[in-house]
Amino acid sequence: MFFTKEALHNINTIGSIQPGSKYLIEKCLKDVEFKRDQIILEFGSGNGNFTAEILKRIPKSTQLISFETNKKFFEHCLEKFKSHDNFKIHNCSAEKFNQLSEIKEKKVDYVISSLPLSLLKKELITSIVQKVKYHLKPNGCFIQYQYSFGKYLFLRNNFNDVKLNFVVRNLPPSFIYKCYK
Repeated sequence: MFFTKEALHNINTIGSIQPGSKYLIEKCLKDVEFKRDQIILEFGSGNGNFTAEILKRIPKSTQLISFETNKKFFEHCLEKFKSHDNFKIHNCSAEKFNQLSEIKEKKVDYVISSLPLSLLKKELITSIVQKVKYHLKPNGCFIQYQYSFGKYLFLRNNFNDVKLNFVVRNLPPSFIYKCYK
C-alpha cells in the first residue's frame, strides 16, 4: 500500500502504481552473474523490492549503489537496508550517477533500471544512456524494464546487442530490455 499511495501522488516520476512482481524481478536478474568485487547500479529503487533481491544474491565484496529521487522511497530504503555495508543509496537523479566520487572514473558491471523512459524527455534519456554506455565494462549490461515497447529502437541504436523479454505476470505486464555493451 505504501508504494501505491506514493505512486499515485507522483505517477510521472514513478511510472507505475505497483512495485515489480517476483516474476519480473526473477526475469530481470536471470542472466546476471553475481561475482565478487562488482559494481552494480540501480536506477529507481522504489520501495526496495528489487534492491532486497539483489542484496540477497551479491557477495559482500560487490557494491550496490542505488538512486532514488522520491524522498519517501529514499528514506524507506535507507532505513530498510542500513545493515548492508555494501549498499549505498543517493537521493538524486540517475543522470548524476557519474558525478559521484565512488563512480566517477570507474566502470560498472550492471545497471538495473526501472526509470519510466516513456515519461522522460528524450534529452534526459539520451544523457543517461550515453553515461551508462561509457561507464559499463566491456560486456556489461544495462537492464531496463518498462511497460511499453516504445524505446526498443532507441536502445537498439545505442547498444551492441539488445535482448527483449516480456513478463505477463506483472501489473502492468512489462518489457525487459537487456542491453549489452
